[in-house]
Amino acid sequence: MTACSTPAQLMDALAKRKAGLSMSYATIDRIVGLSDGRAERVLNGRGGLSVNLLFPMLEALGIELQLVERPDLAAKIMARPDYEADHWKPKRRLVDETKITPRAIKRTMAALGKKGAAKLNGMRDAAHRSESARHAAIVRWSSYKFRFKVRKPK
Repeated sequence: MTACSTPAQLMDALAKRKAGLSMSYATIDRIVGLSDGRAERVLNGRGGLSVNLLFPMLEALGIELQLVERPDLAAKIMARPDYEADHWKPKRRLVDETKITPRAIKRTMAALGKKGAAKLNGMRDAAHRSESARHAAIVRWSSYKFRFKVRKPK
């Protein structure tokens, strides 16, 4: 059994297993269902090894992955100043999921829009807020004129 704690060690272990079985890269490609040359690129460190590719490749090489708990490393991580324990907190819901109605969705979206607008206006200075309000008024008035065909008197 080989212990691997880095990606390079994992690649070396997979390459040694392949050599121990006298298996060609083409055979691994066929078993796993990869394009020609993909296994060679992955095992030589030139191609990415994703989780979706790791397990079929392990199976093709006749090995399995075992996770070993390391208390010394866990203690080191928990001693870090930026470590936070995962405490489950119920999320505050804006809408009761059992009663989702169009009206509830509209109210929720309006509440979220108000929060975003308040934050955005807090970041802008007076000139930008004034310009934004002026533009919104123009858009509202043009929409009103279009819907009701309001014309200026001659």
